[in-house]
Amino acid sequence: MRKLLIIILPFIILFSCKKENFDTSPSSKLSFSTDTIFFDTIFTTIGSTTKQFKIYNPNSKIINVSQIKLARGDNSPYRLNINGYTTSELEDVEIEANDSLFIFVEVTIDPNKDEMIEQDSIVFVTNGNMQDVDLVSFGQDVHLINGEIFYNDTIWTSNIPHLVYNSMLIDSTKTLTIEAGTEIYFHHNSGMLVKGTLIVNGTVDEPVEFKGDRLELGYEDIPGQWGGIRLYSGSGNHKINYGVIRNAVVGIQVGTLEPYSGESLTITNSIIENMNYAGIYAYATTINAFNCVIAECGFYNAALLVGGNYNFYHCSFPNYWHYANRSTPAVVLTNSIELQTGTYLGDLNEANFKNCIIHGSNDNEIGFSEMTGADFNYMFESCIAKINPADIDTTNGKFNNIYIKNSSDNLFIDIDEFDYQLDTLSFAKDKADISIINNFGFIFDLSKDLLNESRISDSAPDLGAYERIE
Repeated sequence: MRKLLIIILPFIILFSCKKENFDTSPSSKLSFSTDTIFFDTIFTTIGSTTKQFKIYNPNSKIINVSQIKLARGDNSPYRLNINGYTTSELEDVEIEANDSLFIFVEVTIDPNKDEMIEQDSIVFVTNGNMQDVDLVSFGQDVHLINGEIFYNDTIWTSNIPHLVYNSMLIDSTKTLTIEAGTEIYFHHNSGMLVKGTLIVNGTVDEPVEFKGDRLELGYEDIPGQWGGIRLYSGSGNHKINYGVIRNAVVGIQVGTLEPYSGESLTITNSIIENMNYAGIYAYATTINAFNCVIAECGFYNAALLVGGNYNFYHCSFPNYWHYANRSTPAVVLTNSIELQTGTYLGDLNEANFKNCIIHGSNDNEIGFSEMTGADFNYMFESCIAKINPADIDTTNGKFNNIYIKNSSDNLFIDIDEFDYQLDTLSFAKDKADISIINNFGFIFDLSKDLLNESRISDSAPDLGAYERIE
């Protein structure tokens, strides 16, 4: 550092008497050749690489950058080279009027760390203004999808994980097929937007996982880490089998407020859990869900809005939200929605819940909002429901063979650990209607549960997505 001071001192003396040549206006800022530097796919072993970018002084006078530094300081995996000096911080860097300066950035990644992403930023302070350039490196080999639009049919395999940065879009009429065992990570606020068709081909031993990219200890159960999956109105017939979707804002949004035009989702043997807002959020669409767990969401496990067509068989909807008070029901059905742009109506042609568990920490875990002018048809049959009969009329012909259970005692193995398999003494044991299983076999084999265990090998099948095996 002493050599550096010796070198730059003459320049400080030279210009100290010519302050009028400096731009000191608080409105004067730098510009950059990029706002983010990505370092990708060098990390199967300990490795490093160097990239460069330019900073510009677009002003008509010399500008003094009072500080250039790495936000993480000496703890950063990055190193800067500015004017030939390798450092994490440099002060009083002058740039001539309408001139530029190269900055070289080097990173070294330790592949033994758990982080999917190593992030930092270079902070620039000029005339009291603070600006930055983001630095992003990937801590293991990944297929990077950075704001891409997929204009062709695409297949993702499980050879290495996929990382979505700045979201992605499947174009209309195109199909994304995701094979068994594939892991898809999403950066903060990123999501999967689908105007074409999504096909997920997981298996019981190799599910397809959708999750946030924070792999550090403590982030396993933090909701809201990424945006979610959005299936637009007019998109294709989506199929998800053995998918696991965790820790987003909304797990799957199906449909938008554009006119309904045939989009549908069939989701089987899948888990959607720990969402900031909702597990499934649907507008006037068609959803068929079998052997699914939709759990632990800040507002709704399933919000089925503005009508549509819905079938949920042998699904579990537990919601004991641990992060804040929750006043909304786990499952809500409406045939309308009121927005600032107006009121939207849609026929609820059917909403069937059969052999399901709908339970949680609220007095009523099923909610309804019916408006005249549109159909409102639903049926709950052979289900455990957490409801208050004083608030919900269960004698209206739309509830058949309902078990009202107020306590979660002995229902699931461990709600605090998100384990919604049935306890040995679970109230849900042997209470499912086997005729529902037998009559539905031509559409989907309900004789096997989410873990591919038989429901029909003991005295009677159990309610929900899991069969208790002793």
